[in-house]
Amino acid sequence: MTASPDQPPREESYTVLPRLYDRFVALRKSDYSIWLNHVDGLASERHLGRRVLSLAAGTGECEIELAHRGFEVTCTDLSTAMLATAQEKLAQAQDPPAGMRFLQMDMRDIPAGEPYDLVLCHYYALNYLVTVEDVRRCFASARRLGIVLTTSSCASLISVTFCARSSCPASPPSSP
Repeated sequence: MTASPDQPPREESYTVLPRLYDRFVALRKSDYSIWLNHVDGLASERHLGRRVLSLAAGTGECEIELAHRGFEVTCTDLSTAMLATAQEKLAQAQDPPAGMRFLQMDMRDIPAGEPYDLVLCHYYALNYLVTVEDVRRCFASARRLGIVLTTSSCASLISVTFCARSSCPASPPSSP
């Protein structure tokens, strides 16, 4: 099933995915510690708060670890199945961190509301946005809420876009 350029993937595309997702990303689990250390270090270095909005959080593997590190994490995903898996994983975790929240939403339309210190969209999640307009909508709504940090990862290579709310461009940076 393929989504049209102006439509996100349909929910039923994700009903089977949560069972397979963690097996697939386990192959890249070594990247998690690099990513988590980077976020933790950046928050400390820039004296940011610990409130995190994670876009396209999937099954919540990184988000649960961020919560263990003292972040207040709100996990979001378009897929209710992925969020349900994240909630189950949290409930089954040894010494589960308190205060995690889970919201079903489209990252192109982040509702205005409570402020966050970091808005994360890690690994390849931005690739779910299939048009330039989708990416603009995501960045525009994320930058209203707080610090924006987006990453993509390939093996141990991490590329980062970081900007403070006041200095974020209206559009994402163009690729070289």
